[in-house]
Amino acid sequence: MPSAAASRAVVADPTFYPSTDDMGEPTLQVSISVLLLALLHRWLVSRGKPTFVGMNTFFYWKQFVAKESVAPDVYVLPGVSLSRRPPSWKVWETGKAPSFALEVVSSDVDKDYVESPEKYDRLGVRELVVFDPYHEASGERVRWQVFRRLKNRGLVRVEATNGDRITSRVLGCFLRAVGEGDDVRLRLGTGPAGDALFPTDEEAREQAERGQEAEREARERAEAARERAEVERETERAARERLEAELARLRAELASARGG
Repeated sequence: MPSAAASRAVVADPTFYPSTDDMGEPTLQVSISVLLLALLHRWLVSRGKPTFVGMNTFFYWKQFVAKESVAPDVYVLPGVSLSRRPPSWKVWETGKAPSFALEVVSSDVDKDYVESPEKYDRLGVRELVVFDPYHEASGERVRWQVFRRLKNRGLVRVEATNGDRITSRVLGCFLRAVGEGDDVRLRLGTGPAGDALFPTDEEAREQAERGQEAEREARERAEAARERAEVERETERAARERLEAELARLRAELASARGG
């Protein structure tokens, strides 16, 4: 179906577009979103593709119809200023829809399983990932669902799995579920199978500190080795001088004995 981002209009608009539903967010949902948002920002910068990354912001794609909206838990929105922080995004003004969106399933399971994918299709999202941290509560639920926009077919579910990871084509990495229960978090996996975890800010600092410490220790070991080598050279030189002096003394004694 045509992307909502393709339609733009600039007309007087008295419609009220809420920027929040005032319902609050479950703690787990927020914890997952906050960590992933920070990781995505660093990941895109590291790839030379700094892109706007946000969370829980309403998107409106049909002017004058405020109910046509959705608020991704985390989203990537290319083509807009990284410094923008609007209360909501109106697609007819920006001409932009998210390239990637994440929904963390909440207590309203039907909304996240049925209604949300249809809304993201109308919004024009390229890739949607629905993550259900409590999928084990029912045999009809699944940990991961991946939807991608296919030519002439709209947003189509291409993967459903209870595995610990899925591939995101838009992000160019894996999304991995790490931890269990209320401690589960989403991390970025890199490498052929996504086995390497892209570091958090804290992990990156710790890695840098460990690297600096390792370099310092290596320099100290190299300096100690140079000092030992210098001591050994000095010891050898002194021994050689003593040997030469002793040989000279013996030759002098021998010469003296022959002459006598």
